[in-house]
Amino acid sequence: MSLDSILNDSYGLEVMTMPEYLKKRFGGERLQVYLSILSLFVCVVLLISLYRLCWVLRNSTEERIDIDAEEKSREETDDGVQEDYPEQSRGCLKKAYDLFCGLQKGPKLTKEEEEALRKKLTDTSERPLWRTIVNINAILLLAVVVFIHGYYA
Repeated sequence: MSLDSILNDSYGLEVMTMPEYLKKRFGGERLQVYLSILSLFVCVVLLISLYRLCWVLRNSTEERIDIDAEEKSREETDDGVQEDYPEQSRGCLKKAYDLFCGLQKGPKLTKEEEEALRKKLTDTSERPLWRTIVNINAILLLAVVVFIHGYYA
């Protein structure tokens, strides 16, 4: 006896897949075609640009293709154009706001320095000592939560 027949006989529930449900709920095949095309595009984007952005691929050494690279290069060239003009004097509050939010301009870095900084920022390696300490703390915290839940439940 399958789960389908048990749910249908006992509770009057019908088990169906998501495409079957969408076709029954909204009718027509247009939505199915739209979702199929959308899933293909999303799959391509995920395969290209997901490295080091999710838990499973956090230690991947493959180079990540940045989808927004063109926009970033345009912004960098725009920043270069703005530097040709003398900087206008800003008020005290604006300077304090920029300092507080980390928006002040720093020194220009060379390509090698930028690459070294980018490599340092994207490095996800862990020291074994701290990994062990964090794992032990997680287990202790889980034990405390289970105890408190069991005590007060």
